[in-house]
Amino acid sequence: MKNNSSNRRSELYKLALSEYNMHYVYLSSRGEVIDAENLDSAVKAIVRASKMLIPLIEEGYEESYFLYAQCHETLLNIEQRYDIGMSSDVTSECLKRMLEYYKKSADSGNIDAMYSYADSVSLHNPEEAAIYYGNAASNNHSRAKLKYAICLSEGRGVKKDQNTAGEIYMEIASNLEHGTGNNILKSRALYENAYR
Repeated sequence: MKNNSSNRRSELYKLALSEYNMHYVYLSSRGEVIDAENLDSAVKAIVRASKMLIPLIEEGYEESYFLYAQCHETLLNIEQRYDIGMSSDVTSECLKRMLEYYKKSADSGNIDAMYSYADSVSLHNPEEAAIYYGNAASNNHSRAKLKYAICLSEGRGVKKDQNTAGEIYMEIASNLEHGTGNNILKSRALYENAYR
């Protein structure tokens, strides 16, 4: 019985993920202007995915939290870019759900959610952002390492710590196995900036 429930959840999640990914198809214009029909189809795909995830969320299926947050963030991004006419109430609700479910997903151990949540709160709550960047960085999330190093070097949300920031910058630079010269130069510049 438990296995059937687990399979059902997994299948529903995969369907919701497929539906969510359809928005990329509708919005891939290859430099062309997105027409209203494709924009509407993209929004509808995201909303359908979001609705498919609700029963999973209600059952506490943690994998669904991150995708649910992504659905809401994507709707906000579409509204910002294309002005699809979302009311301020709908926009506020999307933002609230995005933050709530990125945090739930992050708190359940999703490293990408830790990063996304930190990015989402970084302007109005730098202390919490630094905590979540640090958690994702300690789990080897490369962009989180860079953002956490910046927090440390600038004292944004944490006590300023040039030495630790420099160590992280050096670690980032040493992990660039196939990086271009520009990436190495950028990491070096960040490292040098930490010691100014």
